[in-house]
Amino acid sequence: MAAHPRIANVGYADYGGGQVSEHLEPCPFCGAGETRVNESTHWTGLRLQVISARVRHWCVREEGQPSSVMEIAGKTREDAVRKWNQRIAAALNAQAGVVEALEDCIDSLEYVNRTHPESSGWGVRSERISKARDALAAIGGKQ
Repeated sequence: MAAHPRIANVGYADYGGGQVSEHLEPCPFCGAGETRVNESTHWTGLRLQVISARVRHWCVREEGQPSSVMEIAGKTREDAVRKWNQRIAAALNAQAGVVEALEDCIDSLEYVNRTHPESSGWGVRSERISKARDALAAIGGKQ
């Protein structure tokens, strides 16, 4: 794939051993995909001046799902990479919070079922526990 003539210094992040000059965290959604760091430059007459940099990531496409592209911009290459890595850390922290909340919901529903088996609504609670376990499994939490 040929780069646009105004984009210089294209770096490819290939987590399987590709050559990357900076550390890029993997995508929190797919954990793989293709990540590129592009710098947009302007010729000043004496040298190329970096105008901006972008980290672009294409998630691995799954059957029946639309393709997913994310982009983070910065003033410099280092700035864009730093923002990408911070965003990934925030997304992983948020995911950990969701996992913890689902685990708490499952524990609460199971406690109610153990302590009050005679109460009505057993079928509803049982279904909710099952749905919560499925959701937890889908995002990688314990079951």
